[in-house]
Amino acid sequence: MARYIVGDLQGSLTPLLALLSEVEFNWGKDELWLVGDMVNRGKQSLACLEFIMRHDSAIQVVLGNHDLHLLAIINDVKKPGKHDTLDEILKHKNCKKMAKWLYQQPLVFHNKKQTQFMSHAGLPHIFSAEKAIELSNEVHQALINKPTRKEYFKNMYGNTPEKWDESLVGTDRLRMITNYFTRMRMIEDDGTLDLTHKKGINNEDTNSNNAQPWFKQERDKPFTSKWYFGHWAALEGHSGHDQFIATDAGYVWNGKLKMINPKTNQMWFCDSKLKITSSF
Repeated sequence: MARYIVGDLQGSLTPLLALLSEVEFNWGKDELWLVGDMVNRGKQSLACLEFIMRHDSAIQVVLGNHDLHLLAIINDVKKPGKHDTLDEILKHKNCKKMAKWLYQQPLVFHNKKQTQFMSHAGLPHIFSAEKAIELSNEVHQALINKPTRKEYFKNMYGNTPEKWDESLVGTDRLRMITNYFTRMRMIEDDGTLDLTHKKGINNEDTNSNNAQPWFKQERDKPFTSKWYFGHWAALEGHSGHDQFIATDAGYVWNGKLKMINPKTNQMWFCDSKLKITSSF
């Protein structure tokens, strides 16, 4: 059995199929992890979601900010944006069925041995892996329970609170958790999020307001497992960190779709012309 982890699809099924063909993916034995943002921006959002659901037994996903955005639209608390490419899903006869499947997906996932974790945006230095799983479950419970779901989406958008406080309750607490695991890039020492930064990590404003890339912040307790994340296309699929592995190489932004085998650390990159390159 082999496991493969793939970065943000964002509605791009064709390069995923090319990568799976390249490694001769075995649907009866192998496992595919997707780090979130399965839909939006690309032209194949519906095809991506249908493919993933069809192969649900072999695929594990976490929710990204674009996936949650789709659900907010379905719940009539948000209108589609001018750059969204979600119409095929929204008009599809199985739209509610797709939404029901998405509600079941977590923000944080790990293998049974807890040696490999993934979330869309990463792991804040202020949380242990165990705490991250606990907080992910709080959002999960809000999503799977219809009475709390609508309220969650009504209050999901926003940049406040800016940092974690264990005393947070209700929608503020859930929004803060969601922002950490689906939107985080830069974070200050005390856990304050800078949600305005979307560039790479070599820009002169990287250290503004004491903010650093989340994976560069010092941790009270070293993290010795592997954490796979997407979301940050400007990293081009490289974090430079042994424990925190970037997978988003910006396919929909004229970049590449990245796939990695976490056991061997072999990486594959597929560009818009479906040319595949590989490295370790």
